[in-house]
Amino acid sequence: MGEREDKYEIKLPVFSGEDFPVWKAKVTAKLGARKLDNLLLEEIPAVKYSQETRDVSEKNTDGTTSVKKVTLKVSCSEREAEREQFRDKDAIVKASLLNALDTTIARQVMRLATSKEIWDRLLQYHEQKSATNRSLLQSEFYELRMRQNETVKEYVSRSEYIVSKLEDFGVQLNTETVIGKMISGLPRRFQGFISMRALQSSTR
Repeated sequence: MGEREDKYEIKLPVFSGEDFPVWKAKVTAKLGARKLDNLLLEEIPAVKYSQETRDVSEKNTDGTTSVKKVTLKVSCSEREAEREQFRDKDAIVKASLLNALDTTIARQVMRLATSKEIWDRLLQYHEQKSATNRSLLQSEFYELRMRQNETVKEYVSRSEYIVSKLEDFGVQLNTETVIGKMISGLPRRFQGFISMRALQSSTR
């Protein structure tokens, strides 16, 4: 059973609607390792035709037979084989993608014909959503303040979580920026510590 699943299905991480950039990177890496990531980007190859002229016999009304030359479009057998191979691989990737999606998300894309169409739809919606979330997180970071009744430990933990989520979206913040922002968000009762930190920075 395990061998069959390995052949006909690729176990991809489940996407529940959160952390799309991370899920996208994992999926493309997994498919890339199987040399199947091109199926997310390419259309099914079009049928390639060549023209052939053939002799076709026709019966005339007087009972005689005449021969006419007819030009026919004939599909290239090599191209047909490539197309069928692509379809077989696409069926595996499509099934794997659908099985990796939360039911609600899968319902939105399950009627699409190919894995590329599913992938494009996911990118269209979730990358736009990710861009919005990234902007919101950036605003949250730059407006960072310690909340009333929040301990220093909780404040640091919340700050680190925001920074971690920004990194998931590809936003890199250097250590000095993060520490500086966290310190500037401390309330007035930490004024002595803030002043000492500022003095240390100025003497470097």
